[in-house]
Amino acid sequence: IDTPESEWPEPPKRPTPPEQAPDTNLLDAIHAWRDEKAAELHFDPVLLGNRTQLVELATPGDKTWEERFEAAHLMNFQKQIWSDILRAHLSAQESNG
Repeated sequence: IDTPESEWPEPPKRPTPPEQAPDTNLLDAIHAWRDEKAAELHFDPVLLGNRTQLVELATPGDKTWEERFEAAHLMNFQKQIWSDILRAHLSAQESNG
């Protein structure tokens, strides 16, 4: 197909980095939890969250997990799986808030 360059789509914009650096211990844990769940589901781990999304989930602050899901632009199926992951690895109080 010979599509002129003027009709090519715009490249995706890079997401804005979080204002705070991620909690490295939480980032490591989230990464491991994602890989564990992906193996269980026979998914490519990136389907559950790419590096940028994991960093957003691990960024400290007073956001609820639901707000972190939104900031990470997770799709509904990802949100459900992450809710399951958090319930399995965090206390009920932490996973709700």
